[in-house]
Amino acid sequence: MHVSVLCLLSVFLTFPTVAQNVRVYPAPPGAKQAPDFRLFVNGKEVFVYDNPVAAYAYFDMAGDVTVEIKPAIDIKWVDVRPVSLGITPSWKNGSITFTLKEPCKISVELNRNIGRPLFIFANPPEQAIPDRHEKNVIFYESGKVHDVGIVELKSNQTVYIEGGAIVKGVFIARNAENVTIRGRGILDGSEARGLKADYLKWTRLINIVESKNVIVRDIILHNSNTWQVVPVMSENINITNLKLISGNPSDDGIDIVRSSHVTVDNCFIRVKDDCVAIKAFMPDNKNRGVHDISVKNCVLWNAEWGNGIETGFELLSNVSDVTFRNIDIIHVESGAVLSIHNSGKAIVQNVLYEDIRIEQAAQKLFDLAIFRSRFSEDKPETEAEITELYLHGAWDNVMKIPPEDSLFHAQYRGWIRDITFRNIRLLDGPLPYSIFNGFDKDHLVENVTIDGLWVCGQKIKDMKKVRFYKKFSKNIILR
Repeated sequence: MHVSVLCLLSVFLTFPTVAQNVRVYPAPPGAKQAPDFRLFVNGKEVFVYDNPVAAYAYFDMAGDVTVEIKPAIDIKWVDVRPVSLGITPSWKNGSITFTLKEPCKISVELNRNIGRPLFIFANPPEQAIPDRHEKNVIFYESGKVHDVGIVELKSNQTVYIEGGAIVKGVFIARNAENVTIRGRGILDGSEARGLKADYLKWTRLINIVESKNVIVRDIILHNSNTWQVVPVMSENINITNLKLISGNPSDDGIDIVRSSHVTVDNCFIRVKDDCVAIKAFMPDNKNRGVHDISVKNCVLWNAEWGNGIETGFELLSNVSDVTFRNIDIIHVESGAVLSIHNSGKAIVQNVLYEDIRIEQAAQKLFDLAIFRSRFSEDKPETEAEITELYLHGAWDNVMKIPPEDSLFHAQYRGWIRDITFRNIRLLDGPLPYSIFNGFDKDHLVENVTIDGLWVCGQKIKDMKKVRFYKKFSKNIILR
């Protein structure tokens, strides 16, 4: 007990306080301030950053704090999401107030307008800050905008972005071990796609290639115009407490590609394209698949493209032993909430979705399908053919197959099997439809168990009451 008290006392004594138990980070010169929100925590003003799709702010806390928001518009209704946190705001005289009892990541939405939310990222006190003078530490200090271009990381290096710093550039760990990227600051991906390296076919914001024992944690990824955190043919990857905010084409949040032993924990992702995606493409003479993946305790917002949690489309090798658990999906504006889109030869099996809370789903709930797409091995060869064969409807980028060519294309198809959805709760709105669609009688979606589907507090057990489309599927069970 004596040791525990000393440890707690140490945290508070070393915690740089500016308003009792709150630490704020002044923005560097040149940071763009959001014009439509002011934010105060325990009476101290917190800088609100401007992003094309949201305003956002961050601070550290060590105990209960009072949050006050002063928006520039008239307030008639306030939603604080995820609703599972139970945060109840009050508002009067143009000011919104509520209490945070623990670190969290929230979206504050006014008058049911999701076009301009305020994201608040309340972090715990930071521990074990690396020594800026250590030779293996790349330290980006507070109060500056650092334009770094492409930074290639070597084994045993740590990147630290201090709170109050903005870094413009991309980080690449290639054939490296024991690499860490962390801090409280911001990694700006607005110009990431324009940064090229001769050996890279695609530029990603944080690219982890054939590496192991990599940690990416705590920072904010701002306005990326490319895939954001991408482990490729890598293992033992830990992605924790990231905050991703963007609304650009192909801005996937976290793409796990031919990698294994990956954990994604306690992240907030608001993107235009897939929030979290599992893929198995790119040439690989070891034919590595995706295995032992855990995504948990996250808050997700998928906007106009893609899907909330996606496996696919590009699946040239197998995917197995994947778990998505305790996730709040606050908006899916288009596409599917939970999807497996197999347009390759892979077997996708042993995937568990458990304790998923969904606050808005505009189109599809479950979408498990096997098809030919523009990303398949047997894709059309020209853009003209893609345009001609494009299958407009429930899916993007899916190609028609002329009946006389079905047997040829079947050799490029795989399977989806042994999938479990447990305790899936749609909290608001109408029940979306779902798809379970194999390719043919030999390439099925099969052995799918939905163990607890709740819609607006009511458990649905009657298959006649759900909107399920089924074709070339077997053993789809609702209980």
